[in-house]
Amino acid sequence: MPDADLVARFRAGEADALSALFTLYKDKVFRLAYLVTRSHQDAQDVTQETFIRLIKAVGSFDERKGSFETWLYAIAVNLARDGLRRQKRSLLSWDLLEEDRHISKQAVYPERISLTTEWQQTIWEAVNTLEEKQRIAVVLRYYLDLPCEEIAHVLSCPEGTVHSRLYYARLALEKRLGDEKTSLAWALA
Repeated sequence: MPDADLVARFRAGEADALSALFTLYKDKVFRLAYLVTRSHQDAQDVTQETFIRLIKAVGSFDERKGSFETWLYAIAVNLARDGLRRQKRSLLSWDLLEEDRHISKQAVYPERISLTTEWQQTIWEAVNTLEEKQRIAVVLRYYLDLPCEEIAHVLSCPEGTVHSRLYYARLALEKRLGDEKTSLAWALA
């Protein structure tokens, strides 16, 4: 069932529509919140607060301005960023990110799995050094695979700003990792 139908049903008072939206998006919202906050507990809090805000603000969702998913991600990013402003976070380990993801079927040899994981950790450590705006743009683009147009909606900024943040993030990563390694990093993302 399309998001618009679920949202319309929820606006009409159908509780099962909210349950369906929650089931459909809770993991995605949690993953996004986790990547931004770098804390399991904070990500859980952001996820919960995102759906509370959804309940309160569903009337403000306008499908003419973008998809429901983008609108929901914008709420989650804003809540996560608010939390970051209140406290500093340590670097997030790649191993924690990969808990719920599977290694590619191509990586069947233990040594290749080890090298891939080590390289991903190196990339993630470099991403963690980016300033917040660049890091969030990289997470939205390369980890959640959102197009720049949707990222602009999530971050409430022009699409050109998203391109700029990604460009400067790439430059910073190239400086940190080297040209060839960064090209490989974007290919693996």
